[in-house]
Amino acid sequence: MKCNRCGIENGDSNKFCTNCGNILVNEYKPYKIICESCGAENEPGYKYCFLCGELLKTSEITDNLTTDNNIHNNYKNEKSRLLAELESLKKAENKLLKESEKIDWAAFEKAKQSFKKIVKDHNGLINNSIKLNWIRIIKEKSGVILKISQLDELIKEAMTQNGGNK
Repeated sequence: MKCNRCGIENGDSNKFCTNCGNILVNEYKPYKIICESCGAENEPGYKYCFLCGELLKTSEITDNLTTDNNIHNNYKNEKSRLLAELESLKKAENKLLKESEKIDWAAFEKAKQSFKKIVKDHNGLINNSIKLNWIRIIKEKSGVILKISQLDELIKEAMTQNGGNK
């Protein structure tokens, strides 16, 4: 199939030109109108199904070029969006890698053990203000930022190691 933009010959099954990306229109294979009643493929321009006589919904018909251009434009837009998202994810990954290099994991383990000791000393009864204070302490000492839910997991872990006393 010859491209009407650049003139390059493309394969018959190609929807886009391999040289310029233009939509290829195959004049010999227009879209068929599918009958909702019997499923028969009707030629463009038919108002009634040739097989069962049912009125065809011609409002659903779009010409080849418009449909393929929409597909191509949607593809290009989605591709651009995904490439931008990938670039954003790469930047975020690089930022996280740089931040993880600043983390003092030994200090984190030490702060975690200190927190577990306090949990055991208070028999697991740690309120949110204490948790928030420990989040601040752990961040200052090690660079690790924890969520309250992660501290709750440490409390469960500490209490399990303590024989389950609550």
